[in-house]
Amino acid sequence: MDKSDLALAEYEKQPWVKFYPPNVPHDIKVPEKSVTQMVDEAAEKWGDRTAVIFYGMKFKHSEIRDFSLKFASALNDLGVKKGDIVGILLPNCPQFIMAYFGILRLGATVTTLSPLYSPREVAHQLKDSGAKTVVCLDLLYEKVEKVWNEVGLKYVIVTSIEESLTSSKRLFGKLSGKAWSADIQKREGLLFFRDLIEKYPPTPPKVEINPKKM
Repeated sequence: MDKSDLALAEYEKQPWVKFYPPNVPHDIKVPEKSVTQMVDEAAEKWGDRTAVIFYGMKFKHSEIRDFSLKFASALNDLGVKKGDIVGILLPNCPQFIMAYFGILRLGATVTTLSPLYSPREVAHQLKDSGAKTVVCLDLLYEKVEKVWNEVGLKYVIVTSIEESLTSSKRLFGKLSGKAWSADIQKREGLLFFRDLIEKYPPTPPKVEINPKKM
């Protein structure tokens, strides 16, 4: 009996199992696929269907995939590689999803930071995780900027909710205004999510990912 069989045998002993309806299985087979493989399959199968709705704005499965591919290309050019850690300091928004999938495509690991964190808590998690690149919301940038030198960040990639509230064709496009970014003082290593999406093609390098190990 292998480990999965042993785990199922233990699960069968739990008291709630007897209340399952007859047609509900006690166990399911989880496909041995990477997250990004499932994203690609969803885009191939339901490309024109809505994947995300954000304050009324709709994003197709194909758009989510393509934006994540563009972001992966950008990160690769910045030197992010398999095994690296990248932080995400964003609320629930489309850019979180795009950045998350983009990071995973390179075989890198995501460490998510709560928008409620204080600068001290942000610094602690970045130090603990070893992340040198962070994707953050413009309204939260001050927290990262305060600890930038302390934690030795290389890149901070800033985005805004405003970018998600334009039409999907204008999202991150040249028609989208940049007024919100004018208040952020420029410094070396400071980049903008929209600029990276505009600049890079959806052709990141192929990275071998073993879903059994990652």
